[in-house]
Amino acid sequence: MSNGKRLCEQVIGCAQNVCRELGAGFLETVYESALALEFEEKDILFERQHQLDIYYKSQLIGQYKADLVVEGKL
Repeated sequence: MSNGKRLCEQVIGCAQNVCRELGAGFLETVYESALALEFEEKDILFERQHQLDIYYKSQLIGQYKADLVVEGKL
């Protein structure tokens, strides 16, 4: 199994744990915080509220703030 696929499976597993534990109905920030805790427990490297430049046809057109960026890949 490739490292990328393994990482995806780990992230999905963490998200499933959060969903099972919290259920539905909370604000996005609650789920983000819980997922960050899951990542820390599993030693998955991540950044919160990471600013990304967005390009279209090689031109910078704006920025996007990702809630979580996992290992610079997801």
